[in-house]
Amino acid sequence: MATVEERVLLAQGLWSSERQLVSVYERLLELAAGTDCLEESTELLELQRQEIHDIKALIAALQIDASTTYEAVTSPGTFDAILEFLRTAETDILENYYLKLDQYVVDPVARQIVNRATAKQVRQIRLLRRCIERRMKRPAPPGAPAPPAARIEYVVQPGDTLFLIARRHGLTLEEILRANPQITNPQLIMPGEVVFIPARVAPAPPPGMFRRYVVQPGDTMFLIARKFGISLQELVRANPGVDPDLILPGQVINVPSPTGAVG
Repeated sequence: MATVEERVLLAQGLWSSERQLVSVYERLLELAAGTDCLEESTELLELQRQEIHDIKALIAALQIDASTTYEAVTSPGTFDAILEFLRTAETDILENYYLKLDQYVVDPVARQIVNRATAKQVRQIRLLRRCIERRMKRPAPPGAPAPPAARIEYVVQPGDTLFLIARRHGLTLEEILRANPQITNPQLIMPGEVVFIPARVAPAPPPGMFRRYVVQPGDTMFLIARKFGISLQELVRANPGVDPDLILPGQVINVPSPTGAVG
């Protein structure tokens, strides 16, 4: 569990990192006129402004001082270079701030804000990737059906490919692609991106209050239960359809919150 100081540093780092990108998104939109990414660039700037609003609300909910300074970022000179710069920056922010805060924030109001802002962050990365692929003239594959309801979440780790992810979960690459129509290029996935894994059987968790936890290297269900001060049985009941003897780094599981009993 993070200390109060660690949570403060994460929130302040997120605030500074996102604020300094606003001017870069503004420059992106200026250069987008006449390109095939004008619609995406417009949405990207709006999403960034909404994220800034969300982070301000998060800092207020956590009662953190938001008076931290930040360094201005010099935008790359070309439209394509800005796209690549922003994709790298946003992926780093997702990994280093959003995913870590997701593990440490327990206040219900703050958690709602984190979830909302994280969804916007993922949307930004997908829009940036879509534009990069289009500019590189990589045709998108034919549309796939909507993801199945029975699925689990997996957070892409450094070195992952869709083929390796499929093999680890006993699936074919085609099954992974059918469950993830948002992936327009199977060769281009990024650390921190969420991939849906179709589950053979994935009933809903029992009623109660839960938080999400991203499995780390070396984790076991027993160690995770001990980390959060709950029993192994409680953790297993909160994750029906998850093999307690087979969890992988990057997999997202439910952890019963202290205020919400399970079972």
